[in-house]
Amino acid sequence: MSLEWMKSQVFLLASVALLQGCMKETDGPPLAPGMACPGAPPPRQPIKVSMLGVFPTCCDGTAHLAPRRLIPPAFAALLVEKPDDTQVCLPDLYAIDPEFTPTKCLSLFGSPGACISSCVAQIGKSPLPMPKDVCQGNELCAPCIDPRTRKESGACRMGELACDPTLGQCQDWQPTLDLSRYPPCCQKTGGQAHCAPKDLVPGDLVSLVEACALGQGSEGVCVPDKLLARGGGFTPRKCKSIGDLEGRCTSICVPAVARDLAMLPQESCDQDERCAPCYDPRTGQDTGACQVGLCDQGPTEPARPFQNCGVGGAATDWCVPLSAVPENLRANFDDKGCLETPCTENNTLCVPRAIIETYPNFNLPRCQVGGMVITLLGDKYKDGRCVSRCMKKVSSVASMLAQVTCAPDELCAPCLDPLANAAPTGLCPVPAPAP
Repeated sequence: MSLEWMKSQVFLLASVALLQGCMKETDGPPLAPGMACPGAPPPRQPIKVSMLGVFPTCCDGTAHLAPRRLIPPAFAALLVEKPDDTQVCLPDLYAIDPEFTPTKCLSLFGSPGACISSCVAQIGKSPLPMPKDVCQGNELCAPCIDPRTRKESGACRMGELACDPTLGQCQDWQPTLDLSRYPPCCQKTGGQAHCAPKDLVPGDLVSLVEACALGQGSEGVCVPDKLLARGGGFTPRKCKSIGDLEGRCTSICVPAVARDLAMLPQESCDQDERCAPCYDPRTGQDTGACQVGLCDQGPTEPARPFQNCGVGGAATDWCVPLSAVPENLRANFDDKGCLETPCTENNTLCVPRAIIETYPNFNLPRCQVGGMVITLLGDKYKDGRCVSRCMKKVSSVASMLAQVTCAPDELCAPCLDPLANAAPTGLCPVPAPAP
């Protein structure tokens, strides 16, 4: 299972994110005074009113068009529309008052924010207008935490706000988006999601969620409701995944989760979620599942991949938790595989890698059984599948099976068990297709 898509977020929707290019991450806006609190930006020098008078007015007379070279670079980056702009529309209040403190407000989805002049180009010209809330005049409420970086945007680092400990704290957004405007999706699997416009979802997320139809020939993407309702500002619940690995509750509408649905526990998650591990136990790689939350600090436990139990300790077979193996299949495996000693972790079984990766369909390579099985029992047992020679039921009758077209560490096991009155072995589709 790969949830690499979760590193992006993954799940932060451009339709409800702050704005494209808004509030670039800096060390703090240079207009904030030197407050006596940790992390406060250094003091700045005000611009004299008489100096502003030599520049043309902008933004309905509440700002002046000043040369960019006269403004601290970090702050100028917040004001310009394009990187090559030589002039910026500088709000007068920010220019002349070194201790200017914006009014606190509630921004998108109820997140803490500060009233910032719409003269700031990347706020006033946002493709999605920010809320007004209690802001006055031409101000809009910009969030304290940039939803794309999950770090301070700089909006709340001016004046006395720089010392307010509550404004820099991360918190999930409120589920205020009206989902009725979007058609539901993921209904066949019982998931709760809606089809959002494709052009409103970040590109790195589009490839990781399923496509859906918005109607009138328009294509969208199926986004879990918990994320969509909060504009991506949501932190999944912590949980215990396969083998007690650290994980996060993730919607079954995410294709990567849907593929491994039979293996992933529900644990403390909602009905339409499963606990996705922070690290893929098959590869040890970070899945991203524990970094998609707005306030998630990432995994707290190290990766713990499955132990190898194949030929010579190769990764052809894995020691997997008993809970990840369906009860009706457990008799096919033991806790040793090709190892001389059992798997070191308790309650594990040695299962061929191909079975884990194709479960529950067991899409194993097809082969024709040869050797003693056919000689003694006939063509009834001819149809088979290539499976690791370390599998318990295969290793016990290895002398009767042939390798034929299978890989060197595999044998061709029959679809019907000759030692159990021709009962299905579970390796093949039922009924098995004709050769």
